Amino acid sequence: MLRRKIDTELYRWRGSHGHGPLIIAGARRVGKTTTVRELGKLYEHFVELDLERYANHRAMLADSPDPQTLVNRIRDEYGRDSVVKDRTLILLDEILACPGVWATLEKLVGFRDCDVIATASLPGMVRHRVPDGIGYMEMGPLDFEEYLWARGISEAIIADGVWRIRARRPLDDEQMANAGMRMREYIAVGGMPQAVNEYIATNSIDEVHRVHGELITVFRGIAGIYADPGIRERLYECYESIPEQLAEGNGRFFFSKIRTHDGRKTSYGAREYGPAIRWLTDSGFCIRCDVTDDTSTDGSGELFKLYIADSGVLNSIYPRTAMRDILDPSSPVSETPGAENMLACMVARFGDGMLRYRRRSTEVDFLTYRGNDLVGIDIRSGNNPKSKALETLLSGGRIDRAVRFWDGNLSIGTNGVERYPLFSAGFLDTILGPVPVADSRRGGGPGA
Repeated sequence: MLRRKIDTELYRWRGSHGHGPLIIAGARRVGKTTTVRELGKLYEHFVELDLERYANHRAMLADSPDPQTLVNRIRDEYGRDSVVKDRTLILLDEILACPGVWATLEKLVGFRDCDVIATASLPGMVRHRVPDGIGYMEMGPLDFEEYLWARGISEAIIADGVWRIRARRPLDDEQMANAGMRMREYIAVGGMPQAVNEYIATNSIDEVHRVHGELITVFRGIAGIYADPGIRERLYECYESIPEQLAEGNGRFFFSKIRTHDGRKTSYGAREYGPAIRWLTDSGFCIRCDVTDDTSTDGSGELFKLYIADSGVLNSIYPRTAMRDILDPSSPVSETPGAENMLACMVARFGDGMLRYRRRSTEVDFLTYRGNDLVGIDIRSGNNPKSKALETLLSGGRIDRAVRFWDGNLSIGTNGVERYPLFSAGFLDTILGPVPVADSRRGGGPGA
């Protein structure tokens, strides 16, 4: 069983007085159901209703029953002792498969006889529908720290690394090599629980590649169930174009580079592919980063870049040698599409908003906020300490902080650019610092 950060949040939810139902949303196979089942071991009774797989489970909720009616139906199906007051957790798995669930969830607010957690696989289609009185959490693939836990790295070693990042103290050569190797693994394998478990068990990139192939098949299956039939082919085409466009180093996503299922270049543009891209990002399978040429605005939305929400899945789409090259300590990793994709995932998870800056020859991978501070973030290969784009924005007062990930050690340049070894990107939350109380200074910009 993999340790997850959300476990602590769930224990806190369970122990809070008068808590209501809870919804956990996240892309398919990130570990939602497994996590809730593990929590269920703390209860005397645990009931799981799989609303996507079983028609009889959907039937229990199809007419939006009140809480007591739902409990009675569960007891009729599984026995009177299946639900015992104050001792039971009920899991409503994959609620998007049963529209009647939403009204029942509202009726469950204030119901204290048992705890209820619902899961959903398309977070963008859920987060704005959560009724008042119902808790909401999102879950993604393992982040880098969770990956280190899975690899058995001790808390003391992790804490020392985090302390050095926070204090900006350089690491010794052994620490750099060990932490760098773990980050190479994380970029290659990714954070999908099934892939991480497979790598730990077999140490085989071939087996991890097989697992990722299964996960991509799952993605297609989910699209087949929940996406409008009119956009399915186009969302497959967009998804399959992302690896090629990242490998080319494009500063934005080009519709003209999309290929149709028969290998032809598409003649469609934003109007035809827009709904497909929205579905990809709503599903949690992809991350969208709008492109701007003005740090004071959040972009027009016309230009953007797409990433896959797990670097391991991305790498599995490339030839198998790509993973092996990433794991080779003598091979540069910072310049790979997987490294940029990993950083995009970290910014999306730990930052406040997300943009890419691009104006003439000045280009910065990501902009995000921490409180009122606009932070520019770049990833570059090699040990060259210069970072012209970040320096330009920082000296011009268009960003408040400049963070660069590179192949060197921790340092701060005379130009104010903060330089961190690549593995530190996995602790981006620590680098960005504590989240201050918001005030009125913040205007436009990423995520505004």
